[in-house]
Amino acid sequence: MSGFLVELLGEKLVAGGGEEVDVHSLGARGISLLGLYFGCSLSAPCAQLSASLAAFYGRLRGDAPGPGPGSGGAGATAAVAAAAAAAAAPSGAAAEPEPEPEPRRRLEIVFVSSDQDQQQWQEFVRDMPWLALPYKEKHRKERIHRIYCFQGIPTLIVLDPKGELITRQGRVEVLNDEDCREFPWHPKPVLELSDSNAVQLNEGPCLVLFVDSEDDGESDAAKQLIQPIAEKIIAKYKAKEEEAPLLFFVAGEDDMTDSLRDYTNLPEAAPLLTILDMSARAKYVMDVEEITPGIVEAFVNDFLAEKLKPEPI
Repeated sequence: MSGFLVELLGEKLVAGGGEEVDVHSLGARGISLLGLYFGCSLSAPCAQLSASLAAFYGRLRGDAPGPGPGSGGAGATAAVAAAAAAAAAPSGAAAEPEPEPEPRRRLEIVFVSSDQDQQQWQEFVRDMPWLALPYKEKHRKERIHRIYCFQGIPTLIVLDPKGELITRQGRVEVLNDEDCREFPWHPKPVLELSDSNAVQLNEGPCLVLFVDSEDDGESDAAKQLIQPIAEKIIAKYKAKEEEAPLLFFVAGEDDMTDSLRDYTNLPEAAPLLTILDMSARAKYVMDVEEITPGIVEAFVNDFLAEKLKPEPI
């Protein structure tokens, strides 16, 4: 992964205490998963994510619980120590091979800042247990933004060893996966809509199948119904090295779902098949008594072929 890391991040990163870290040392440590954390010191949501992410980072790596503000960044200090140890090996001496890191310890996070003030950036980075792109590397930050179509803060994305995107939903997953059981968060074809993942509705068109969750097993049955279609769409676009143009959700009965129906002016019917495009303030609705795989697939295909007439949200 070292070559990709250097090409993307440059030769040097910065730790919380201001020490430089050689990017080549990350590959030597067995780092094979990269988290890019886009944020800004002046953003309250970024401060909240930083606290949750620090705790997650500590648990994932098997360290003590992640440090909060003011604790000095133990993880980054460890990164500096590892790099220093590698550099300190006597010239010509055979370095003792380090044990292969556990899969969960192969993650490193790099903070990519939108700060316009270097002092504020330094104060924010100081408390982070991971690494940061140097403040002056603004051209590199802009390039990273272009490559990964960065759209807003805070955002946490995870990349595989080839630099390919695993997920854009790190912000959501950090909150949902407290025990680190599902990391590195390969996307699920169908999600059950919840307070924590509802933010994804703003990221592009989403198919949402509303069901009466008071009926036992209704939500699971709905997920099983649309999952093969979701998998087919995801595979089709992955083969073209493109992101799928739709996210897929099942929505039950709760306050958040009620608010979504109110906001989008949807009928109270269940089941109700919809595609919601929040950024375009458009919706597509199919209100039928029975939802079948054939109906869902035809609805999706007509949407992708731009055959459906949108209604305003």
